[in-house]
Amino acid sequence: MYLFNNAQWNQKLREAMPGGKQIQLLLPSIIGIVLSFSFYIGASWAWYTDEALGGMENVSMADFSCDVSVTSADTDFSDIRRSASGEPAEFSLVANSTYEVKISISGTATTGYCILKFWDAVNERQMVYYTDQITADSTFIFTYQNGLTEQMTVAGDLQADIFSIESYWGDWQIAALEGKQEDIQYIHVGDVIGNVPIQIPSEAEYDLQNMTQQSSILDSDGLQAVFTADEGFTLPTHVTVTINNGEALIYELVNGVLTVHSSLIPNGSRIVVSGSGEPVQEIPVEPVSDSESESESDKPMPANFRGICSRD
Repeated sequence: MYLFNNAQWNQKLREAMPGGKQIQLLLPSIIGIVLSFSFYIGASWAWYTDEALGGMENVSMADFSCDVSVTSADTDFSDIRRSASGEPAEFSLVANSTYEVKISISGTATTGYCILKFWDAVNERQMVYYTDQITADSTFIFTYQNGLTEQMTVAGDLQADIFSIESYWGDWQIAALEGKQEDIQYIHVGDVIGNVPIQIPSEAEYDLQNMTQQSSILDSDGLQAVFTADEGFTLPTHVTVTINNGEALIYELVNGVLTVHSSLIPNGSRIVVSGSGEPVQEIPVEPVSDSESESESDKPMPANFRGICSRD
């Protein structure tokens, strides 16, 4: 009875709803459309995600790095270092000297700029310079001088100078945002920055044994010294030369003359020359025995010698 009444009620309800039969007929189709649309959205999202991630894996950032070469005009110092992605290339330089600096691009980026930093000993402050744009087909060359004041020279303050160069990819005008335009210093190709080195006379000292320094000339051409051996000694073939407490170098004496080129003697150097004469090797004289001397006297005189004696 309950089932019959429920069926009659559902029948009356469907008859009362407008379009009830049409909805029943379309309901499976609607469900199918909804499912198809959801599958389509899922597939499209998976494809998009895969393409996006794949594209990110193939993208690589431009690398702007520089090879920096620093060469001294006064000594034999020469060094090459690389600066990449803001990491500085640092050089420990001898103070009161002049250096030629060359910057060339070595990364994948085609253009960028560099920031230079060094200590201004004269004005006692750190100096910061920005280069012009550096491109892959050019070399940025300039001159750096790290002169000292006379007061520092008198005090013997000739410590090493730290010179650093940082490389950055992009347009150098971005660097202007770090401060006011008039406060930023720029360096161009061929410029000379820093302080002119002051001339400091070099000094030579001699630590000699059994030999004497006869003359010594120390000028812009270098050091030339002449030595003589003391009595009973001969000059050595080589002497030792130490410059500014550095490595002891062996130099040959050519006819008693020592020559050190000026390129090896930095401005204001202290040179120490050490050498020792060698004893003269005497040739021993073999003594003549008594038996040998008697045998010599027993030898017969030559015939001509006897004839001369008989005439007398």
